Amino acid sequence: MVHEACQKQKIITKSSTEAELVALLDYLVEGELIEEFLMDMGSLMGKDLVTNVHQVYQDNQSVKSQVKTDGGNMRSRYMNVRREYVKERLATGEVEIEYKPTACMLADNLTKALGG
Repeated sequence: MVHEACQKQKIITKSSTEAELVALLDYLVEGELIEEFLMDMGSLMGKDLVTNVHQVYQDNQSVKSQVKTDGGNMRSRYMNVRREYVKERLATGEVEIEYKPTACMLADNLTKALGG
């Protein structure tokens, strides 16, 4: 199953890396809600529909580096909390983050301006 959405972020960030981290966490939480819904509907849809691993594609290598290691310097405590939440999900194996260049991100074709 593929899920995509376009919405404004709920908080203001100081850099593109922080913005990507906020978006990553927001969609991880949304993915968990969707998984919970599908598991509740399991009797109607089949038990093998839901896997325990969420595959996340990221086009910002600095975010991937920050959540996989302790790299980078978060400017505020609430950003540290977001990073640690994602790191915890990576450590438990619930989430896998894979780098994909911007040109390969299908959602970017729907949200960015087209060239002349």
